[in-house]
Amino acid sequence: IAPQEVVVLNVGRFHSQKGQDVLLRAFAEARRERADLRLVLVGEGNTQGACRALAEELGLEAAVAFHGAVEDPVPLYRAADVFAFPSRYEAFGIALLEAMVAGLPAIVTKTGGIPELATDGSALFVGVEQVTELARGLVRLASDPVLCETMGSTARGRAAAFDVGPGVERLEGVYDEVLAEWGS
Repeated sequence: IAPQEVVVLNVGRFHSQKGQDVLLRAFAEARRERADLRLVLVGEGNTQGACRALAEELGLEAAVAFHGAVEDPVPLYRAADVFAFPSRYEAFGIALLEAMVAGLPAIVTKTGGIPELATDGSALFVGVEQVTELARGLVRLASDPVLCETMGSTARGRAAAFDVGPGVERLEGVYDEVLAEWGS
């Protein structure tokens, strides 16, 4: 991947729920306008073979990297410029939260619990299976570094709301109070 290329990252198991096929179609459209886009798909699953075939059918072999499952995706989040999360349905989205912690601007589908996790300002929202809308969002993010910086910062701040640390500290405080009361 060359330094001037814009890296779009997707992390998740390959399953029809996750919409990697929709992302590949949108990516093909977006590359017509932004040939500097690169897509990195991370994960394994039962639709990976079909997605590889679709990438080939769309002529994207040189622009798409299939990276299997990884134990530590943090370096991939740090290397990416944009996170794409085109799920057809989703309860929460751990990979999206990881991307937010990394300060990545994201384009996500407005489904399930995603709007509760990524609020306006921390992500661009698109409709489920809206290929052209997703493509336009990818181009918009690839073309606007100021927007990406702002969204990334907002995403990082929003992700802090899901940090378990403060809750653990409060629970430890309760235990300390109870132990102090029992000890006296």
